[in-house]
Amino acid sequence: MPNLKINSRPCGTIFDLTGKEKKILELEKESSTLNFWSDREKASLTMRELESLKNETAAFKETEQEVGELW
Repeated sequence: MPNLKINSRPCGTIFDLTGKEKKILELEKESSTLNFWSDREKASLTMRELESLKNETAAFKETEQEVGELW
């Protein structure tokens, strides 16, 4: 049986909304620099990460709102 503690990440990294929002701001700032697209591969990876983080935070906020409406 695999060691689940080693093979799983802590929940805090999955639900760290504040950390994800901070990273979004950092990536947006980075993407607005003058030479951002000079390294297309790195820029593309950055933009994919940014999109992923935005999707994750939007989904979390939507779920949070839906749960709040139930109470």
